[in-house]
Amino acid sequence: MNISEKAGKVVLHCHAGCPQPTVFEAARARNLLGETPHSEIVAEYDYTDEAGKVLYQVVRMAPKDFRQRTPDGAGGWRWGLNGTRPTLYRLPDVALAIRMGEPVYVTEGEKDADALRAKGLIATTSSGGAGKWRAEYAESLRGARVVVVQDKDEAGYRHAADVYATLTGIAASVRVVEAITGKDAFDHLAAGHSVDDFAPAKPIHPPKEHWQLGGPFILDAPEVIPCLWGRDDEIIMAAGESLFIVGPSGVGKSTLSQQLLLAFAGLRNDVLGFPVVPAQGTVLYLAMDRPQQIRRSLRRMVIEEDRGTLNAKLRFWPGPLHFNALDKPEELLDLCRAVGATHLFVDSLKDLAIAVAKDEVAAQVNRLFQYLSVADIQLVVVHHQRKAQGDNKKPTSLADVYGNFQLTAGAGSVILLWGEPGDTVIDLDHLKQPRSPVGPFQLTHSHDLGFSEVENAPGDALEILRSAAHGLVAEGIARYMFGTEKPTRAQVERARRRADNLAAKSLVYSANEPSSINTKRPIVRYYAAENRYEKLV
Repeated sequence: MNISEKAGKVVLHCHAGCPQPTVFEAARARNLLGETPHSEIVAEYDYTDEAGKVLYQVVRMAPKDFRQRTPDGAGGWRWGLNGTRPTLYRLPDVALAIRMGEPVYVTEGEKDADALRAKGLIATTSSGGAGKWRAEYAESLRGARVVVVQDKDEAGYRHAADVYATLTGIAASVRVVEAITGKDAFDHLAAGHSVDDFAPAKPIHPPKEHWQLGGPFILDAPEVIPCLWGRDDEIIMAAGESLFIVGPSGVGKSTLSQQLLLAFAGLRNDVLGFPVVPAQGTVLYLAMDRPQQIRRSLRRMVIEEDRGTLNAKLRFWPGPLHFNALDKPEELLDLCRAVGATHLFVDSLKDLAIAVAKDEVAAQVNRLFQYLSVADIQLVVVHHQRKAQGDNKKPTSLADVYGNFQLTAGAGSVILLWGEPGDTVIDLDHLKQPRSPVGPFQLTHSHDLGFSEVENAPGDALEILRSAAHGLVAEGIARYMFGTEKPTRAQVERARRRADNLAAKSLVYSANEPSSINTKRPIVRYYAAENRYEKLV
């Protein structure tokens, strides 16, 4: 091989016709390129599978550099990962910590993780350093109590943000800390500080452009409203739209909200007979209004066998927050993300915001709730209702909600519970709805069991049509649904929509009938699918 210089560049030529990579490796091995050779390994870090079998090794070189190698099967090593799946450092220890409920520290490098392990803690990292965290690593930390120790530089902040973002909704909790001396965990401990001395670090979320193109924003919107609680077009709570449960004291607002809480946790399939979609992440309940009473109320609703689910899915914050959420909405969002919460219950609004009747306070509340909604936090708010006044015994509109109109201006749904304190039968009215109104109903509270059900609920349209061999028009369905000879126009429309939804699922089919009445809408008769032959006979 010849080596020469041309136009200020090193020229290598192999007379045997070797491939270019081979030529460079040979030149590098002979130090012909003027590089400092990586001849000394100063540390070796084993990465194993769940059973402890070594998959690959990260080696630290002097001068400082990191390389990866895999076992060659003959007692030696091959440089590179060679198709081996990357894992977390000290993976068996991580799995043990999760089973034992111990915290897992996530650092930026193996040196930091080993320093924490020397203090008797479980610590892990990912190979490659800052910027090399993979989303799939999060699954190995599912259910873990994670403490991310971020390096105090720009790359470290971005790396911690990546870790934090991927663990949100997967780990049981995530908090971010940093050294009070030096740059990282190693420096912090070397300076004589303990792990309890780490300084809380505000999570830095990955930057994201908030604006959206007009086409996707408008044309890619879902055609069907995503429903969290309800069925078809009878939606009590829609995804991305807050739900307010309002009413005077003692009518069961918390009782109803707690039943919804347990349904989001997966312990109930429905509330008031309407299906509930379980939360993907955890649910954070701000038990600010009489937390001990909230505990007693929930205790009657669950059994000891539910403990595992309660631990996995629910988080509670008893008493007032330690910060003003109206002034610092980002801190409430950080609290949600720290515990992996996708759903937030505020019980009650008066404990989150004082003087809600004031314009400026109500505006701040609305801004806070919109901030959370845009961040994909599903929000349920318990709020007190004004007292009965004079002849206006029962509220009938949003204007009657205690406080200021701005409180519910951004809400997607507002349901009102009304009655006397301690009543077992109370009224439910849907004051604001994403689609069709639900109710009005009368609810019966079973105080011993913490269970509520609808009294005299509208009949099921499908069962009604199955009993009507010759079909029914919308008004006929409404008569049976609501038990009245003269259904209101709203009741007829609800019956029509329910039948149309069933038709979309092929459970019902419809046929237009000739009419002598001059109307823009044809008369439609609905049939249960299994009764279709009756019409054909």
